[in-house]
Amino acid sequence: MTLARLFLLLGALALAACAPTLSDDDDSVVDDDDVADDDDVADDDDGVPTSITVTDAYSDCGPQPDPLPPDGAVVSTDDGTIEVVHYAWSDGCCPQIDIAAEGDGDTITVRFELYDDFCNCICSLNVGYTLTGVPAGTWTLEVAGGPTIEGIEVP
Repeated sequence: MTLARLFLLLGALALAACAPTLSDDDDSVVDDDDVADDDDVADDDDGVPTSITVTDAYSDCGPQPDPLPPDGAVVSTDDGTIEVVHYAWSDGCCPQIDIAAEGDGDTITVRFELYDDFCNCICSLNVGYTLTGVPAGTWTLEVAGGPTIEGIEVP
């Protein structure tokens, strides 16, 4: 085997190992092609699985209240939903966003990732989303890398 063929083979193997797959087998993220992922399930107090999904996710350079609310977030609830806006979450301009939510007992943990921010500007980003399928009760919202908001009442 010539040295050129060996490098070609090694390059092809490296590309195959690093290339993304077409299947969405990362069920920890609700993204644009998902309605709900398999593991976005919380157990309520009765041990009955309850599906919590993330909808209406966005990031923008919209206006921010002055002064910022406690924890930089505003939470509102309705039957089975929690709407959240994190003000001044990060600097950027127009990133894509993936958000995942997991429930455990009376706590919902939210993780999100901002990526592919190709716009040529910088602003203080707001991030918002709606959690649906949340059972009635009092919840704690833990945001990875952000605030913990306790005492959220869902009717």
